[in-house]
Amino acid sequence: MTAIAVLPVTSDRWADLAALFGTSGVMRGCWCMWPRTPYGQMHTGAANERRLRAIVEGGTSPGLLAYADGTPAGWCSVGPRPHFGRFFDERADCDVWLIACLFIAESHRGLRVGSHLIDAAVRHAAEHGARRIEALPRGWRPDDDPDTLDRLIRAFRGAGFVPQVEAGGPARLVRSLTDG
Repeated sequence: MTAIAVLPVTSDRWADLAALFGTSGVMRGCWCMWPRTPYGQMHTGAANERRLRAIVEGGTSPGLLAYADGTPAGWCSVGPRPHFGRFFDERADCDVWLIACLFIAESHRGLRVGSHLIDAAVRHAAEHGARRIEALPRGWRPDDDPDTLDRLIRAFRGAGFVPQVEAGGPARLVRSLTDG
């Protein structure tokens, strides 16, 4: 059985995140900065890597890193909604967190790494005072694999997320982290 551990990305884990992203052509260019960048702005490749590294080196963990038997296996970009410029609006506050990206290395798919990351993201957000956590999986390249979106939605629903549609906004999956 594969042991899965999920830890916040910190400067001492930067090399592991870089190794994970280096396994994917998609992640090499984005470095998960697309959701953090306001509309009308975008950088690619090395510029995104520098921007993400600056966040990590600045002491803010931009997400969680999953290890399968000690090997970097997956990533979850999670944080307070205002950290995500592309999805930020005036109504957003730090009590609402967002899972903006979920990436599993191809070599580790089918091991439930995504479910471990989602569960850890929920715990991480709750431990940092979030009252709600949201996910917007429609933007996660479902055109690459027709089954990907269905698997993602099932994983989120299994973790207690429910679909929600707001007028004029994207469909999202939401989980309350409060009792009331």
